[in-house]
Amino acid sequence: MFKPLTFLLFTLTLLPQVALARDVALTWQPGDKGQTKTQAWTRDDGDWRLASTLNSPHFVADGTVWQLSSDSVNIPYTNCSCVVAAYAAHGGMPDWDSPVPKNCRHIAKINIPVAQQLGGKRRIRLTAPPQDVTGEDGESDPNYQVLGVVGSQVVVATHAYQMTCGAAHGGLASTIAVTDLHTGKPAQPWTAAEAGQASAAGRSAAIANLIKAQKLKNAKELSELKGAKFRLSALRIAWRGGHLTPSWLLTTEACYACSDGIWGSYSWSTWVNVLVPTPKNFSLFDVLPAPLSRLSSRVPDAMAIGLVPAEQAASVLQPVGRTQQNDRARGK
Repeated sequence: MFKPLTFLLFTLTLLPQVALARDVALTWQPGDKGQTKTQAWTRDDGDWRLASTLNSPHFVADGTVWQLSSDSVNIPYTNCSCVVAAYAAHGGMPDWDSPVPKNCRHIAKINIPVAQQLGGKRRIRLTAPPQDVTGEDGESDPNYQVLGVVGSQVVVATHAYQMTCGAAHGGLASTIAVTDLHTGKPAQPWTAAEAGQASAAGRSAAIANLIKAQKLKNAKELSELKGAKFRLSALRIAWRGGHLTPSWLLTTEACYACSDGIWGSYSWSTWVNVLVPTPKNFSLFDVLPAPLSRLSSRVPDAMAIGLVPAEQAASVLQPVGRTQQNDRARGK
């Protein structure tokens, strides 16, 4: 009934074995068709060389390597199809605060993203599980998207379908969360002042993007959009030329049928690139050390980049060899 949480993987690339070098780094970047890829790099003579491509998302944060994984959690689930049928059997329809028949309440398993320290014991959830879920015949499993890593902090977007039993339709709700892997606790992505600054700076670009995306030509629609208020909904991490240069997601209200589904229902949203100060929460880590700065020029728009501790270097450099040997042992 519920789909398992899946992270987009990619084909393992077989490269020549590489001896441990003085520096080892990991990059995590967007790939083709919405996928992501993690690559390990070595540097022993000043130039970075690609050593291996990992077969699952890994990144460096808080001075250690983490693997993206998931936890399965049990939460209360209300089946709206069951609720509506129960009330219809008695000639009625439920309101938003109507009691839920016991046979329409279940325990469901959903998966939430976690960061697992590579070769270590630390395991940290990247977002809190919902208190409960309401849907139609099980269609309510949240979708998670990691938007990048800065320092010890991981940015995650959650998109969850919500349903009020008896309502004409459900809706998508989107939220942003930042988790500090050093403390294991949530962190504030930005202040109200920082959000206002980004919204103001990106407003013109957002309007231009939406006019093009929605193919707006009607004078009334154009006038309404140009007078619309925008809010900052999310930021997407990108490292360019050694500097943190995030994209900003700006959102404005729209009718339900007009919604583009990027950031919840009843809204239009668009990503913009504007030069505004980095939010204070990330500002201590917004410039890469010189070696990583040079590597970032090789990996456009990396969403995470960091040096691998010496004790973990073998784990990120040798998975290709182990995979190849295991395949041979199975006769592949």
